[in-house]
Amino acid sequence: YSNSWRIDGDVQCYSACSAQVDWNTVSTRFKDAPPWASLAGPGSWNDLDSLNVADGAKDGISNDERQTYMTLWSIEAAPLYAGDDLTSMDSYGLSLLTNSEVIAIDQRGKPAVPVSQSNNQQVWYVNNGNGSYTVALFNLNNYSASVTANWSNLGFSGSATVHDVW
Repeated sequence: YSNSWRIDGDVQCYSACSAQVDWNTVSTRFKDAPPWASLAGPGSWNDLDSLNVADGAKDGISNDERQTYMTLWSIEAAPLYAGDDLTSMDSYGLSLLTNSEVIAIDQRGKPAVPVSQSNNQQVWYVNNGNGSYTVALFNLNNYSASVTANWSNLGFSGSATVHDVW
């Protein structure tokens, strides 16, 4: 018996890569996850695949990409299981996997949806049901760009207290 399902194939690279993952395979989840969001909840979880964010250079992606990877999995309430060699984790990877606020976002069990996927600067959000929202800002380009969250797109107006969990 299982209470989760994979939404796509592996994010790991095998013979085609010199590292565990590459950004192209990880970034596909930005398109794969939204159609499954409404199906997730207690007893039924969307599995985006394992997290390979803790082995530094062996992971094959930059620190920004590793943080983005962990952020997406968490805001999607996906099962968080490490695919890394836990005996060779670097301190940055360990900090990603042990950030209690990020883990709490995942454990709320409410997957986020994007406001729009019309460009590579994306805002994903979830209404936590208690008057608060969890919002993630993603820049999927390989260069710096501004990402802006408009409260009205998330379903509320006025001011808000914002806290960066990273």
